[in-house]
Amino acid sequence: MSSALVAFLIGPSQSIGPDLISTWKQNGYRVAVGSRSIDEEKERKEGNFPVKIDVTDSNSIVAAFETVTRELGPPNIVAYNGKSYHPLVHCDCS
Repeated sequence: MSSALVAFLIGPSQSIGPDLISTWKQNGYRVAVGSRSIDEEKERKEGNFPVKIDVTDSNSIVAAFETVTRELGPPNIVAYNGKSYHPLVHCDCS
C-alpha cells in the first residue's frame, strides 16, 4: 500500500481548479485530475495524472477510482467540481 499523499480533483474548472492543484502539490500531494473530456497531454505536462471519468455513469466512477488507487494510491482528498465550491456557512438554527 502506498504512503504517498494523493488528491483527486473531479471536474476541474479554470476558476478554482488550478489553485486547488497548486495548493495540494505544495503540500506534497500527487494529483489526479478527472474529467469526461480530459486533455491528457496537458495534464501530464503540468505534472498531474489524467483520468477519464463520466460522473453520470457509476461504472466510470468506480473505474476512475480504481485507476487512481492502482497508479497513485488511494486518494486522501477528493474534490468534485471545484467550480461549484461554496464555503460552509455557520448556521445557528436554534
